[in-house]
Amino acid sequence: MIHNNKQTFTAEIKQFLSSVKEKKCCKKASDYAGTFLQEDIVLDRALFKCAECRNAFLRGVFIRCASVNAPDKSNHLEFKLPNEPDADELVVLLKECGFEAKVSKRRNTYIVYFKDGETIFQLLSVLGAQKYAFDFLNTIIEKQIRNDVNRVQNCELANMQKTASASRHVMDAIKMLEKDGELENLQEKLLYTALLRRDNPDLSLTQLAQIHEPAITKSCVNHRLEKIVKIAFGE
Repeated sequence: MIHNNKQTFTAEIKQFLSSVKEKKCCKKASDYAGTFLQEDIVLDRALFKCAECRNAFLRGVFIRCASVNAPDKSNHLEFKLPNEPDADELVVLLKECGFEAKVSKRRNTYIVYFKDGETIFQLLSVLGAQKYAFDFLNTIIEKQIRNDVNRVQNCELANMQKTASASRHVMDAIKMLEKDGELENLQEKLLYTALLRRDNPDLSLTQLAQIHEPAITKSCVNHRLEKIVKIAFGE
């Protein structure tokens, strides 16, 4: 979804929600959100005449005092309430709807907020902003995929660096033994593997194992190379 660059993500959602067609009782519940936020009153649930009225009230509260970060930023949706009783009432109502909110105080206001992406997606859906909810969810999924790819690539890079370091260590050991005239004194099997490694420095352990005659296992090659390093460096 391409958003209007002149509007924030929050503004787009509020504009959309303001145009939602509501039944008479739901419209009354939505309008009541303004009274609830302006006056220090207990939430009057008697106004919730149908199954959609509660959602309409939350929609009205969102339009008047909420904000949500754009999908490409950190996950954060908050309601800014004028006093603690209103914040407590909203937390209870959200809990009744299946949403566990957190509360913090910021100067003279109380913030009821969510930081879980899936919860924000579900709440936007309940408010009636489904297309924005899915836009939010798709961006979260894309970010997760990118993070997973980067994590795998970093892991693979670390493994490659580790393998390259180990290979250099082995080659240094073979060169040292050869320089000191000790290479030929290795056991026959170790000498055979050492010479194959020396002459094939770019092969993986698996490939090195396969060119042995007869072929041996990767673990066997690794074990022999570790012995060679130990003999050379006393490790």
